[in-house]
Amino acid sequence: MLKTKIIQNYKPTSKSLQLFKNIKDLEITNGYTLLIEKTNIVQVFPIIYKTSNLTIYEFPKEYTKKTYYVVEYNKSYKYDDIVKLI
Repeated sequence: MLKTKIIQNYKPTSKSLQLFKNIKDLEITNGYTLLIEKTNIVQVFPIIYKTSNLTIYEFPKEYTKKTYYVVEYNKSYKYDDIVKLI
């Protein structure tokens, strides 16, 4: 059995919280980075913002160029683009 260890937790930034502040039915799930020991494989689980009609993932900037991913549109966005979308 492989052992895993959480090496870093991610919480929404104030910039992201400001973006989603007017959405009433918002559910936020914190993200984390998981290390699979003995293999040195790292898995990144994003911060998840879930509303009634959209699911948005926010990835840490060190792992991607575009930090936001909208599941329904199957497309990645930068902060400026996601502001226009919402």
